[in-house]
Amino acid sequence: MGMAASPTVWTAEMVRALPADGNRYEVVDGELLVTPADIELDSYGLVQPDVFVKGFVDGRPALGWNQGAPLLLFVEVISPGTARDDRIRKRLRFQRAGIPEYWIVDMDSRTVERWRPSDQRPEILSETLSWQPSLEHPPLAIDLGAFFARINAESA
Repeated sequence: MGMAASPTVWTAEMVRALPADGNRYEVVDGELLVTPADIELDSYGLVQPDVFVKGFVDGRPALGWNQGAPLLLFVEVISPGTARDDRIRKRLRFQRAGIPEYWIVDMDSRTVERWRPSDQRPEILSETLSWQPSLEHPPLAIDLGAFFARINAESA
């Protein structure tokens, strides 16, 4: 009886070598995820989020999402096809990577889940989202009711 093959641990380089076939390939903790779209991974195998915010390097913005400056915030907008990966696999990877904040925007429930590296449960926000990555600047405050109304082309 032969020995069972060990599962492949995918790297960003391996995914970049896959054919351009219209699928979106992502690596989360060495596991390959396939969804429609394009690909962009960093050298640590982190997937590109829907939205990200980076700090500055020597007072200047970084050239790309996975270059230079520290990552301050990742944001994913979930859909039925991505909810499990966004809430479990990606969240755990981003928490382990020390991303200071990870937001999961749920358009159906009109909420934002805020995760930080040590969180066991998310902070569920439905009224106001306030974010202040630096005490040098005032916080960004988003009225979530108005935000979701605007996104859904409703009267505020």
